[in-house]
Amino acid sequence: MVGKPKSDVPDRSRPQGLELSEVVGMCLSFLWFYRGVFLAGLLLYGLYYSLTMAKDKVAENKRRDSEAPAFVYVPRPVENAPEPELASDWQPVPLNATPQVRQSEKNRVAAAQDSKSLRFQQFMATADVDSLFRRFTTLMQEVSAVDPIEAVSNIRKCQQICDRLRQNDLTAEQQERLSAMQLESVSQLDAINIQHDMRMPGVRDQLIIASTNLLQHPSVAVSAKAHLAVFAAHAMDLMFTPTRDELGALIDVYNVHVDGVSQGETETIVVANLLQKIVDTHQFDEVVALRRDLTNRMLSEGAMDLEKMNWSLREQVIFGDLGLNTLLSRLDGMSETAARDVPLFYDRLERFPNARKDVFLIALAVVDRHLESDQRAQASELLAVLQRIQSRISDVKMKNWLVGLLTEYDERMDQAQLAQ
Repeated sequence: MVGKPKSDVPDRSRPQGLELSEVVGMCLSFLWFYRGVFLAGLLLYGLYYSLTMAKDKVAENKRRDSEAPAFVYVPRPVENAPEPELASDWQPVPLNATPQVRQSEKNRVAAAQDSKSLRFQQFMATADVDSLFRRFTTLMQEVSAVDPIEAVSNIRKCQQICDRLRQNDLTAEQQERLSAMQLESVSQLDAINIQHDMRMPGVRDQLIIASTNLLQHPSVAVSAKAHLAVFAAHAMDLMFTPTRDELGALIDVYNVHVDGVSQGETETIVVANLLQKIVDTHQFDEVVALRRDLTNRMLSEGAMDLEKMNWSLREQVIFGDLGLNTLLSRLDGMSETAARDVPLFYDRLERFPNARKDVFLIALAVVDRHLESDQRAQASELLAVLQRIQSRISDVKMKNWLVGLLTEYDERMDQAQLAQ
């Protein structure tokens, strides 16, 4: 019996599926139709990733730059090092002492043809003395704001400017300024070298020679900077290598150079900041003592003209070693340093009563801490100091504000005694 031929018409009673090729075709059609959306998404993701990486890099550079001092430092001489000869025609670091960064031949060619470098060379060929001094200042101001490689490039240009200036007939004042510039450029280069571990050869040797030649400079401004550079070298050594040997070296250098540094107000403040940075980072009691000694020197009669300083700098000089921003937290933690710092804080405030309201708020908060701890005798003593201070405040508005608060504290003290 011959079977009935099979029909080519699909059986509509069963669901029909898609062939694999049809599925692939539909997916490709979908992707092609929305290709603009997908490409935009990929582009946005790539941009976000690049910006995130760049932000992290900038943050890391800023963190490292924040650890550097306001004025850079000089290393201590190595043992058996040859005694440098004093010379008026000191030479800066050779221009071929470049950081140990591997570059391709293509990058070297591109750097040689860099338009900024060409413009700088054109400037060097035509600039007058005043323009050279101004360009040096501009380049040095940019050093802390750019990446290490560009900072080194700026300093190299500054050293070329110093070379160019030495070829001119300068006044005595300009000669002093040039000496300070030479020291600053090699000091900044050494700071970047050690901070970013760039391992540039010969930098410290040149720095030793530069600072040694200028320690006895007839200009107080130049001499103070040279003493500062020597001290700052050891301060940064201790900052990055907090060992007892480095601590001992810093103490010795401080005793030798503190009088020289104290010739200049700005240089003395920089040393104070360096010492405070070490105290905040490593908590060496010996450095605390050095910081306190330097503050006493700064506050001695005739050492500094505090009235010419702005509020922020003046308070940094007067109260910087007391760590007012952490004083209350240290009191809560029963810190021994806080117990010593509170009487000194009030003593300084009594000597210099024209402080900002923020300082007085801290002083009153210290009184509150004593009252909360039921230390009424200590609180009463501090309030008595504030009572003596208020009559010597020159700002009438500030005086009236403090008098009103002290009246409230007197009432609180009377109520506490009645409650007993």
